Amino acid sequence: MSSRLIQFALRIVRNRPLALGLVLATLLYAGFNLNLLHPLSPMGYSHQFDHHTLTRCGLAVRNRTNLFTSSADYKLGYHATTWTSLPGLCILLGVPLSYLPPTFTYLLMNTFYFLIHAFILVLFGLRLIPGPDGKFLRRDYAAFAGLGFFFPWVVIYVLGQYHAVAVLGLALSIYGGSSLFWGFLMSALAKPLMAPGVIPLLLAGEWKTVIRLTVICAV
Repeated sequence: MSSRLIQFALRIVRNRPLALGLVLATLLYAGFNLNLLHPLSPMGYSHQFDHHTLTRCGLAVRNRTNLFTSSADYKLGYHATTWTSLPGLCILLGVPLSYLPPTFTYLLMNTFYFLIHAFILVLFGLRLIPGPDGKFLRRDYAAFAGLGFFFPWVVIYVLGQYHAVAVLGLALSIYGGSSLFWGFLMSALAKPLMAPGVIPLLLAGEWKTVIRLTVICAV
């Protein structure tokens, strides 16, 4: 197991565009969670704004109060948007997070979002193939620098957005193959931005995939 991890780490280090993206992603995560980069963000004033909507929604579920007024009912000393998180997320994430200190849950979830960020970078980075001369293209470096340091994780880290899960769903769907089903499922659970994508699945005859997604989302 240890030898496999070492080989995997060496594979990443040798893939310089991927390594660059991971380094920049780490700097982005650390910078915003240590409050070093917030002055550079136009949304620095909205620090943790979306995250606490999720925890308050969890409190509403626990106390059987109105999900749509949870932002006003449970202030907790933090600002939060009045938008309501998806009911499924209120139960799966909001309820357990509501038992923990709010600032800790913000850091905890941002760490989870960072792991998603790194996973997406590795997922696509390992597909990169150097040219005949053994060197990667300039566009490879530029693409992974952008994926590592910029949108959408700037927004996700500042606001504490669970949309990282939706971005993961989109990434898995773009990756294709057996990841397609899981990509649609992640999007459905977090933010159903890929719902129109079911039409191409039907046209392609992917009936089993559509039925599985429908049943799980209905549950």
